[in-house]
Amino acid sequence: MQKINKKIKQYSQSAVMDIQDDLGKNIFHTMMGVLVFFAICYIILIANIVFSVVERNSFNAKNAILSSEVGELELEYLALSNKVDLEFAYANGFKETKTEFASSLDSNNSKFARNEVR
Repeated sequence: MQKINKKIKQYSQSAVMDIQDDLGKNIFHTMMGVLVFFAICYIILIANIVFSVVERNSFNAKNAILSSEVGELELEYLALSNKVDLEFAYANGFKETKTEFASSLDSNNSKFARNEVR
């Protein structure tokens, strides 16, 4: 009977050791999987930050180029606007027009002669 108890005890200890070893391996593999997942997320975030910085620098360079072009066009506009006068306009076919404004209303012929609200 003692031999049977001894064998059962040895078997139960070896079974418990196997279960503990499997549990330890499962915990280790789970922790390593989580670590790899977070490492991949970290790499992706760092890559996105780097690409965003490079793109922003590219936009800033394009913005500087466009700003200088706008400045040049403004200077060209100012230079051309100083050349415009009546002689230049007449030479390019512009004519003066006579405009007629209603400066006063005839009180006899107009129903709007008085400021009355009806």
